Amino acid sequence: MKRDVQRRDEIDSTREVSPLRPAPDAIVLDTEGLSIEQVVEQVVQLAQKRGS
Repeated sequence: MKRDVQRRDEIDSTREVSPLRPAPDAIVLDTEGLSIEQVVEQVVQLAQKRGS
């Protein structure tokens, strides 16, 4: 399944018409190895920083 997702993402990001790209102001959050609680905490902190 992971390989399928990686393949899909590769196809989507390299297609000629409307390639998949993060928004210029996107924040990429690496959640690998984090619990859901840790992810939520990071998202909340980022939202609070941006809202300041």
